[in-house]
Amino acid sequence: MQFLYPKVLYALFLLLIPVLIHLFQLRKFKKEIFSNVAFLKKVNTQSRKSRQLKKWLVLCTRLAALACIIIAFAQPYFPLVTELTSKKEKELVIYLDNSFSMQLQGKSSSLLEESIQELLQSFPEDYPLSLITNSNTYKNTNLKKIKEELLQTSFSSKKTAINNAFLKATTLFSKNSNTEKHFVAVSDFQENITKNIPVTDSLYQVHYIVKKPENTHNIAIDTVYFKEGNHQLNIKLSSNQLDKQLYHLSLYDGDTPFAKNSFSFATKKEQLLSISLPENGVENGKISLEDNGLTYDNSIYFNTPKKQSIKIAIISNKDPVFLKRIYANLEEFSVKTYTEKNVNYKELSEANFIILNNLNKIPPSLAQLLVTHKDKKGALCIIPSSNIKKDSYNLLLSGLQHSPYALQELNDVKVTQLNFSHPIFQDVFSKTIENFDYPTVKHSYTFKNPSEKILSYQNHQAFLSSSTNKVYVFSSALTPENSNFTQSPLIVPVFYNMAKTSTIQPQLYYLINKQNNILITPPENSNPENVLSLALNTATFIPLQQKHNDKIVVTTQDLPQEAGIYKVKLDQQDIAKLSFNYDRTESNLTYTTLKNTELNTSINTFANVLVNADKINNIWKWFIIFALIFLLAEVALLKLLK
Repeated sequence: MQFLYPKVLYALFLLLIPVLIHLFQLRKFKKEIFSNVAFLKKVNTQSRKSRQLKKWLVLCTRLAALACIIIAFAQPYFPLVTELTSKKEKELVIYLDNSFSMQLQGKSSSLLEESIQELLQSFPEDYPLSLITNSNTYKNTNLKKIKEELLQTSFSSKKTAINNAFLKATTLFSKNSNTEKHFVAVSDFQENITKNIPVTDSLYQVHYIVKKPENTHNIAIDTVYFKEGNHQLNIKLSSNQLDKQLYHLSLYDGDTPFAKNSFSFATKKEQLLSISLPENGVENGKISLEDNGLTYDNSIYFNTPKKQSIKIAIISNKDPVFLKRIYANLEEFSVKTYTEKNVNYKELSEANFIILNNLNKIPPSLAQLLVTHKDKKGALCIIPSSNIKKDSYNLLLSGLQHSPYALQELNDVKVTQLNFSHPIFQDVFSKTIENFDYPTVKHSYTFKNPSEKILSYQNHQAFLSSSTNKVYVFSSALTPENSNFTQSPLIVPVFYNMAKTSTIQPQLYYLINKQNNILITPPENSNPENVLSLALNTATFIPLQQKHNDKIVVTTQDLPQEAGIYKVKLDQQDIAKLSFNYDRTESNLTYTTLKNTELNTSINTFANVLVNADKINNIWKWFIIFALIFLLAEVALLKLLK
């Protein structure tokens, strides 16, 4: 038991006064003489004993009543014994996970809806707190103020790691070192957000409330991609459990269904379906299925893009037979070949990918055009001859921000090292290859400060290097007399992917919350001062955009946040359509097992402990009651005890 005003207890010393009065018996007695002294003496003894008993009982009741009154004024109480009990003021920041994985069903509704209801029911409306979701932040508020917004909280495509949520929470706490700071995270704690999660330390008390779904079985449409041109669509589906149930997949163009398929996961957790598309393509494509798991990954939007041919310009002193063999029969490439003397500079400036092959020197006018081409995000490949004018080449390489040529080597050397992580080898190899038919080179140049190496010799010098601005430079001529690289299996993926990555190609769809660079071709005679906008239903936003010649490169990342098919608008006209979808990271329903020290069983339990931590069980009223009881006992003694 503790006292709110302990100094009042000094008044208990005043209880000594009635005790002393009783002991000294200050009352004076008068003697009376009677004839039968023996008889009177006997009666007198009996009355003195009863009177003394009565006086002691009355004294005790009075002392007890006074003591109870004094103790009541000291306001005694019993503190609640909890791990959060503290005399410090408390600060609370709550992280509420509203990512897509919280769509799974709990006992009564989705995990997110359950969490919101528990928060509203467990904490007092005026309890001060700050609250973070993946999409919003509410600082220094209470549930009464944000109740409506909280009830309207929707699922967010943004994912927030617990550690990042904690770091954000630390910015919402005050700088006061005398307060007790509590961070509580309400989530299902998937593995992809629980790396390096914080624990309680001397500054912050960390609490985790795990929301567990009733059922974790989920079916997802993972990816969609083309096969065999634009008419064969591959759809990859996945399940986190084997399942004999038959599911149905539907494909729509707008509201019109054009294909259906059925599948199950009886023997494996992945399925690949191939569906033929209409000859004229699909403008408003949607693929959908139904299951009892997450809903966000049950549909995917797409539209078949109109492929634009990549313009390739080859300037060569000799007939570039190996280059024609790579590009000639592919519809996606438009190839024009020039000699050094008949270059069409206008056509060259419109090319996406320029290849210089076996030139002895670079004319200054051509070098200037190539530097401008690079600045406009065009791609360039330089293949030297065996007898170059080094100064003219190095002047160009300097303007291209690439390492210049240095020494000339005549030793035979093999190309043995591949940079498998480079973009031009993306999706080329299924695994790292250790041994293959190494191409050889007789005559080569070295670079002073090699840029990124794509292919290297056995002596670690660069055979093919690149810079970040899509400039590719070989260190040797590729003539049959100097190298057999043109007969190597590497020749096709290297030059094909150089051309393929030289410009931004339209895709079936783009991912939300990822950086996307999208090339848009505006209509002829459109006003170059007008800006593009993207619209879905009534929502419209203006993305980041840059003009490159007659094209516009649109960059998206933070917006849009809703999946769908967006109209690209320019001058109030719809000039294209772009599909955006959520990535499927949340579909991987694997959870982290947290330490028991940070766990709380429910929001309600945590709220009761935190809110009531500083409350006390006041018992002063009981002492007032006891004082009244003792006073009534005194009255009874005085009246009833004769």
